Amino acid sequence: MYVLNEWGLHVVEYTQKNFHGWAGFLKLISNTVGNPESMYMIYFPMIYPFDCQLGIKLLQAIIVGDWLNLIMKWALMGDRPYWWVHEMKLAHSINIQQFSNTCETGPGNPSGHVAITGIAWFILTQAIIDKVDKKFKMNIKYPAWAVYVFAMTLMGMSRIYIAAHFPHQCVFGFICAVISGRIISKLDSSSFTLRHYVLALIFSIVSIIFMNFTLEVCGVDVKWTIRLAHKWCANANWIHASTTPFYIMWRFMGITLGTGLLTSSYTYKKLCNSAQSLSKRILLSVGGVLTTAFLIKFTPKKISHSAMYMAVFVFHAILINITGLALPLGMQLIST
Repeated sequence: MYVLNEWGLHVVEYTQKNFHGWAGFLKLISNTVGNPESMYMIYFPMIYPFDCQLGIKLLQAIIVGDWLNLIMKWALMGDRPYWWVHEMKLAHSINIQQFSNTCETGPGNPSGHVAITGIAWFILTQAIIDKVDKKFKMNIKYPAWAVYVFAMTLMGMSRIYIAAHFPHQCVFGFICAVISGRIISKLDSSSFTLRHYVLALIFSIVSIIFMNFTLEVCGVDVKWTIRLAHKWCANANWIHASTTPFYIMWRFMGITLGTGLLTSSYTYKKLCNSAQSLSKRILLSVGGVLTTAFLIKFTPKKISHSAMYMAVFVFHAILINITGLALPLGMQLIST
């Protein structure tokens, strides 16, 4: 692994030197376009008014992706370039720059951005292929998947450029994305009930507890990466609680419960099957994105860790239902 990581450092260094002119574009991909949080903050509210089942499938992709990413990270315990170069005392010969979004605190393997976003983009690509084929009788399978691979390559490059991941971690994340995306894309999103989501939530909790217990028995401290992040990050202000494994855990559990509550409600089924004009769908789409951005901006920041994690769980469960229920219901009431 030392040889693979050392080679990865040279790739990071090469990417930073030769793609410096692309810095703004690559950071945009990593921070916004390909950020897993954007899947439910931007992609879901944008897509849901036009295709509610595709929106729900996107949430299912986030749930699976977040859980799989968390379990794999704890199982593989991969380092990140920005701290490994110092731990191995290679900083004198390999120059690795850090940026404001470099200092993520969880284990590095696989890349969560590549894996989670890759699953979501896989779902969207497959949906576009199916819809174009159904509506226009055109087969765009090959160009569509070529665009997907190109987008995933840029996603991986963006993570390597900021020194958040080694190349092999991005490749593994891509493999996880393709396998998981293929499975999820074949599932009928409307067949899952609240009971299924509750069972998924319980399974997630049990599997995480079991993983933590196993690591403790093996003498592994699950917080070791957080200490390394604080030790080697060039700027303490670049370390964010939202990148910790525990934050991710409470986030996807909240999304799981929120999705279950949303899809089991009578109002959702009625709204999902109702005919709406294009103008109303556009208003709901824009309104959903703006509402999500507004709510996230005004969430409390200076609270204890335990209170923060509980707030993350409740916030994401409610957020899904504001976008999926409250806004469409409000639009319907105003227009009648």
